[in-house]
Order: sequence, then structure tokens, then C-alpha cells
Amino acid sequence: MDEREYKGELTIYGKADVMSLFGCESAKALKILKYLFQIGKATKIGKEYYTLKENIEAFMHTYAGKEVFI
Repeated sequence: MDEREYKGELTIYGKADVMSLFGCESAKALKILKYLFQIGKATKIGKEYYTLKENIEAFMHTYAGKEVFI
């Protein structure tokens, strides 16, 4: 368990976090975040997109084993 979760804080992922998590480049991470924004699972603040850890996990669970064109 993440130490921040233990304290009751939310884990927020930005583009750099998505790049690290999926092992992709900046453009692909941005496309993932934009898709999550389109389905209501991410927030846009200025020019940046952010999502919660739970939303990333739900995305990965939903599309596990499926071919996704992003």
C-alpha cells in the first residue's frame, strides 16, 4: 500500500506518471490521459491532464487482454 493512501490522501497521476507506468513516450501518455478525460475519468487543469490511481486501475482492468488503439 502506498504511504499516501494510508494517510487518506489521493494518489494523482500526471503525464510523467503515466509515461512511467505504461513505459510509453510523452505523446502516447497524453493520448491516454485525453481518453480518460473524454470518458470522465480525468481532469484538465490549464493544459495539463490529471487522473486518480483508481481511474488508471479501472482502465487497466477494463481493457486487460484487449487491443486498444490510442
